[in-house]
Amino acid sequence: MRPRASNRLLLVSLALVVALAAAACGESKGGDRLSKEDYVRQADAICTTYEKRLDALPEPKTIDEVETLATKAKPIAEDGQAALRRLRPPVELEEDVDAWLELNQANVDAIDDLGAAAADSDEAEAQAVSKRAVENERKADALAERLGLVACSAED
Repeated sequence: MRPRASNRLLLVSLALVVALAAAACGESKGGDRLSKEDYVRQADAICTTYEKRLDALPEPKTIDEVETLATKAKPIAEDGQAALRRLRPPVELEEDVDAWLELNQANVDAIDDLGAAAADSDEAEAQAVSKRAVENERKADALAERLGLVACSAED
């Protein structure tokens, strides 16, 4: 069975929305809040770093490979979500950042749903998960844009 092309797009977009981990990006020190410029710079750096990691994952050609891809992508997404949560946005961005992170978490969780659907060879469920995640991503992208994020707001 061949998964639809949207399965790869979903997995990449799920993880991209999440923006992902802090390798060399740093985090705020001593509980201090970042300036808007520093928050945007660090979050975008996280997105750029992890977009590259996700792009390095092999594109699935079968439903079994979608399950494998989900297994490999999930820890990357979790690390990124944790890194983003460590960033302390300025007070004026906090409400939007919290909403954005909530949407990101929903898409991290959706990776498990996609993997489970693939494990069951349930293409209909995989498509349903994809549809929900893409709509969620659209909302997350709008919030990211409002926050001033470039690399985190949409797939190139």
